[in-house]
Amino acid sequence: MAAVYEHRHWIDAMRFFIISGEGSVAPTLSPIAKILAIVNIYFPEFQTLALEFEVASSVYQGWMWKIGQKRVRNEKICHEKICPDTMMS
Repeated sequence: MAAVYEHRHWIDAMRFFIISGEGSVAPTLSPIAKILAIVNIYFPEFQTLALEFEVASSVYQGWMWKIGQKRVRNEKICHEKICPDTMMS
């Protein structure tokens, strides 16, 4: 469970760094590998759920990069869209 909280902290730091362009240090590697390793060794019955979590995280990271690129290009960013369209459904 700690690795899931670690991932949440990591994704928050990543979002702040990419979207705002601020933050003292770029986030480190994603804790997803750690989560997948723990699931594969100790909880193989949750492997499908862990992989779905990885996919959702990747989609969200892609959205963050897209918004970060808009910020760098000084394009308008719609703040009312909190999540990418694929995550809203």
